[in-house]
Amino acid sequence: MEAQQHQLQPGTPDVAEYRPQPRYLLLAGAGLLAAALCGWSLWQNFDLFLLFFLAGSLLATFWFGAQLFSRIQTDDRSITLRRLGGQRRIEYRQLSDAGEAGRLIRGLVLLYHPLRDDGLVELDELRSLMLPAVENQEVLLQRLEERMPRQRADSETRRAPGA
Repeated sequence: MEAQQHQLQPGTPDVAEYRPQPRYLLLAGAGLLAAALCGWSLWQNFDLFLLFFLAGSLLATFWFGAQLFSRIQTDDRSITLRRLGGQRRIEYRQLSDAGEAGRLIRGLVLLYHPLRDDGLVELDELRSLMLPAVENQEVLLQRLEERMPRQRADSETRRAPGA
């Protein structure tokens, strides 16, 4: 399934939305099933270990559910991660690096420089943001790599005549 592309009108930015992989639904469902089984077992006979496992199952259900309902949107200037708790927008000029990471589910990790109060990029500080694994992740990674300042400078150097 391709990333949803919306060409608004001529001269408006190209916007693409990326949805999380469906396996988050499976993992959230497995966490919910484990929590239900732990709750039923605790109802029958209280056990401290089962109470701990119930808490872990509920935490996993919440985590995978939150990832399932997040959205990633790109336009011509930035990438935006929308989560249940809010959103984070990073302009391409802030990006330092992007790549895949993770074991169970390989998501994208963005390394970026925060913006100062005056709107300039703070090059002395580096932060990271883990994105959920999305459908067509290769397309998103390629889009990010094409728009990173370092990548643009490298490609312009290669295209420059006499360089």
